[in-house]
Amino acid sequence: MSGKKILVLSNMYPTETAKSFGIFVKNQVEALRGRGLHVDVIAVTNPRTDKVNVLTKYILWLLRTLIHCVTKGRNYDVVHAHYVFPTGMLGLWYKKWWKAKLVVTAHG
Repeated sequence: MSGKKILVLSNMYPTETAKSFGIFVKNQVEALRGRGLHVDVIAVTNPRTDKVNVLTKYILWLLRTLIHCVTKGRNYDVVHAHYVFPTGMLGLWYKKWWKAKLVVTAHG
């Protein structure tokens, strides 16, 4: 799988201030990178759950992902979406428009 480019889409990804928010996604990304794969991440990093923050972070993430898909989507061999909805829906854009392989992690 050397030379493959992977995009990870997630609605959870840790930061310095929210170190455990989606840490399992970061651990997977680091493991893939440790195997020499090129991995990019587009993720929500804000753990706040009040209504204004949820609406804002998801709208901005959706727009950022759409712009990325249109401008750079053809660069990926595999897109890995954490969670079926809404993340899997975003991954479908890459699959339909650029023929990337899509892997979806379903929790629960």
